[in-house]
Amino acid sequence: MKLISLVFSLFLLASQALAQVAPPDALFERIAANRDGFGQVVFLFGDSFMRGYALGFFPDQATEEQKQRADWSLRSPAAMLEAKGYVAAYSSFIGQPDNAVAAAARIKDLVKRRIIRGGDVVVMEDAGLHDGNPISYFDNWLLVGRELQKSGAVMVMMTIPDNITVPTLGGQPSDQFRYSVDFGGVSHNDATVFAAHLLGAKLIDFKAAVENVQKSGRIALREDGIHPNIEGQQLLVDAIVQAIQGCTGPCTEKSAMR
Repeated sequence: MKLISLVFSLFLLASQALAQVAPPDALFERIAANRDGFGQVVFLFGDSFMRGYALGFFPDQATEEQKQRADWSLRSPAAMLEAKGYVAAYSSFIGQPDNAVAAAARIKDLVKRRIIRGGDVVVMEDAGLHDGNPISYFDNWLLVGRELQKSGAVMVMMTIPDNITVPTLGGQPSDQFRYSVDFGGVSHNDATVFAAHLLGAKLIDFKAAVENVQKSGRIALREDGIHPNIEGQQLLVDAIVQAIQGCTGPCTEKSAMR
């Protein structure tokens, strides 16, 4: 646990772009403390997408009044998956691209201690400030993903929509948050797709899914053009469930149920 605490300290100091990241949720901590007490787990690694912002606030910062909202069960991907019968835990982020080495070390530790193990599903998402270099981004995905491969868990990766309309975000050019902007003919979404294929990960084309929904006149993203709203988050959760159901061997919907 000391290694994990150190990694989180490094993560949280890394950059302003990581302000929307939180430590793992309470369920993750219970799983880590008593892994054999749980069957298959869906581990959700990522930034504010996986932390949950569909209701316009982060669940871990919710007031008691907000927790009484009728739509509280829709607060995060983990909560939506739980409502479907899955054991799903927000596992914090993976440090892509700012702390790929530390992220790989954390995944390695979780695999070594068999907290992440064969039959689990691990969703890895990154929608934060990128480095403007898709090639190094691709390399970072491989660094993290190859450690996860050793677990035998099913890996799920995803593309990121980029409907940002403002020129800057947090003092940074918006292109640094757009995953479909070409840098030398390659985008960061391209890098994610290439890495997913090489790693044998299941790929959720969330960018295309959001665009398809919005072409029909529905809205899948919040006003900021980044975070999924309730409909967008449900779209993402449905895609994760499809990835789980499409697994072979021990990764089945039945095995993911409590």
